[in-house]
Amino acid sequence: MLHAVAILAALVPALLQAGHARAYMLYPDSDDPGNLIVVIERATGDLVRFASLPPPYNVARQMAQAPERFSFRWRYARRQQGLAWLNVDAAGRGVLTVEFSSAEMIDGDSFGAAAVLIGKDEKPLHTFYARVDVRGTTFDGGTDRKRIRLVLERPPDWWHDVGAISFHYMKYAKHQELDDAEMWAAMRSVVGRFTKGEGTEQRR
Repeated sequence: MLHAVAILAALVPALLQAGHARAYMLYPDSDDPGNLIVVIERATGDLVRFASLPPPYNVARQMAQAPERFSFRWRYARRQQGLAWLNVDAAGRGVLTVEFSSAEMIDGDSFGAAAVLIGKDEKPLHTFYARVDVRGTTFDGGTDRKRIRLVLERPPDWWHDVGAISFHYMKYAKHQELDDAEMWAAMRSVVGRFTKGEGTEQRR
């Protein structure tokens, strides 16, 4: 996890300047240098171009991403974090897996994340939304870790036009008194500043 990533002399900064670009950092895990971690620095949307990543992660259509090999990670607060990985098979079936974990829970809090697939022409193509709610001292389901899988089926060639992925993350507290519909609307509003309403979307 993020707390296990040391500040390494081999740190690889990835600074993107064009379009919607933001800054993210690519680290080898200090406990396992073969495990690459893309640290998402900005909650408002770090854009990661696949071409900027080492192979085989430099294209959208691949089956190599996994928590122990390559993943995107971000932090909500101390001891509260999220991670995600994307796999796309030869038939064009893509699966984005989002994992939330927290060692400190407050009843009524909600954690959200979104990933936007961006075309090589810079246009938003599709947005994944994932959310998990805290019930008592655990996530709904009774654990301190929750995985959500979102499946997107497209023709194989469609994935060749995907040039980047942008991550957004958000957290909502009980005192904000948002119901289910209002919370999803708030998440869409955050991402909408980036997508301008373009592309398809799904949520879970």
